Amino acid sequence: MKFIRPQYFNQLTKSIVLYIVCICVGCSMYAIYNTYSEPQHYDFVLQKPRVKSKALYKDVQKTRIKDTLINLNTAVYDDFLAVGFSEKQAKTICNYRNKGGVFYSKNDLLKIYGISQKQFEMLSLYVFVESNIRKVKKSNYTKQISTKNYRDTVQAVEINTATSHDLMKIKGIGEFRAQKIIEYREKLGGFYSVLQLQEVYSIDSNLVATLKDRCYVDTSHIVKINLNTAQFADLQSHPYCGYYRAKDILNYIRIQKTNVQVLDLLHENILTNEEYLKLSIYLKTF
Repeated sequence: MKFIRPQYFNQLTKSIVLYIVCICVGCSMYAIYNTYSEPQHYDFVLQKPRVKSKALYKDVQKTRIKDTLINLNTAVYDDFLAVGFSEKQAKTICNYRNKGGVFYSKNDLLKIYGISQKQFEMLSLYVFVESNIRKVKKSNYTKQISTKNYRDTVQAVEINTATSHDLMKIKGIGEFRAQKIIEYREKLGGFYSVLQLQEVYSIDSNLVATLKDRCYVDTSHIVKINLNTAQFADLQSHPYCGYYRAKDILNYIRIQKTNVQVLDLLHENILTNEEYLKLSIYLKTF
């Protein structure tokens, strides 16, 4: 039997040790590489959802805005901001109305300082004007009406400030109806359209059709409810709100614990689109 020489063992041992060292170095290099390269990979992956989320949020905001249509003569400051008007433009419009200005058509927006033709074409998609609003001079305005048993000349009556006596001058409005109009006006806070007279007890659409030429509304006289300081009774007693809606609104405000905007009631599904268009005219936040 031949014995293996010690020199052979030394060479074999050296080879095994060298092989093990190479494996250890290789594993260490791989671990170091993964340690520094993986965070960059995950940062890149995580960044995608963020960008996607922002894009999705903008799409939702655009959808919300497009679903909202505001009345140029009754919309509040926040409503104008919500559909794309700048703060300066919204302020200018509100100041214009506060001084007695009235919008008779969308095209009147072009008279507002700071609104270009290009902006008008975009913003006009989200606004409307009541079709029954008529131009009425601030001086004594009279319109000739040729009807039997009625004065040849009659003065148009502004129904948000008219007394019972003023209303009774209009053909078709007696003492009873005049009183009912005033009672309903006080509950609403004022009329924003002559067509709302159909909601008054004993007045139908046929009568309103004849009244449209004999009366008009000045929306600057509308009394609005401050959404952030309103009491339950204030909201509950309003014809367009009622018990359950008042409860929903106040519960939402309590949960937020901060001042809410009128438009939030639509965005958070507290009010339907139809309810919002009717009630928002009578709400304010300042």
